[in-house]
This record gives sequence, C-alpha cells and structure tokens, in this order.
Amino acid sequence: MNTTEIIASVKDCKVLFVEDDAFLMQQTFLVLSMFFGEIVTSCDGEDALEKFKKNSFDLLLCDIALPKMSGVELAKKIRASDEKIDFIFISASKEIMDFKNAIEIQALDFLMKPYSFEDFKGALIKFAKKRAIESSNIIDINDTIKYDK
Repeated sequence: MNTTEIIASVKDCKVLFVEDDAFLMQQTFLVLSMFFGEIVTSCDGEDALEKFKKNSFDLLLCDIALPKMSGVELAKKIRASDEKIDFIFISASKEIMDFKNAIEIQALDFLMKPYSFEDFKGALIKFAKKRAIESSNIIDINDTIKYDK
C-alpha cells in the first residue's frame, strides 16, 4: 500500500481537534481537511469532552494547555470510555510529565510547537498506517512475503 492509498484509507475517519489558539486552529483545520472528511473542532477541554460524549471519533488531535481542562485530563477521560481512539498531542510545553502522560495514555505521537508541515503530515500518516494495518487482513512479513489472516 503506497502513501496515497494509506492517506485515502482514513478519509472516512472522524477527528476531534482541540486547540485554543484561533490562528493555529484555522491553519491546522485546512491541513486536516486534506486528509479527513469530518473534523469537529473545540477550543477548550470541557466543550471537547461534551462533543466526544455525543459523537464517536477515530482521532483526538489535542493541545495540552487548554482552558477549563488540560488536554491530558481530556484524553484520560476519553480513554476511560474508548480504548480504540488514537491521540496526537500538540504542545509548546517541554515538561517531562507531559511526555510521560502522553506515553501513559498511549498517544500515537507528540508534536512540539512550532512544528513543521512535514512533522504534522508524518504524524497523520502514522495514524493512517496504523488504521490501514488494523483494518487489513494482509500482514506484510517482508517485501515478498505477505500473510492473509
């Protein structure tokens, strides 16, 4: 499966994007719309949790420093009721506890602000590859050997 096919495989995935910086929200939303068909946005943790309770999502893309509830606290509450959702954290924080919490929650990736488009795209491709593998019955053993579950 090439990168284009992998990216196309997540077009139907639903994303909850939580960011309190309006400019970054707008810019990131434009990039996300290149990958995903449905993106729900929120600018604080409490609102995001309410949106999560009313919908199902495949990916939570979330800042750590948010008003009303931190991104880590939000992710922990979501993880308690949804073991399959993937998390990608975005943060300017260099606090070791933020990284440890992301690992504990089993975050797929952690992007440091300011991040490049390539880093962001790489995190989204990582999500897409994980989803493609989970939904496929074919496992690549190596370049020539494949296993059909």
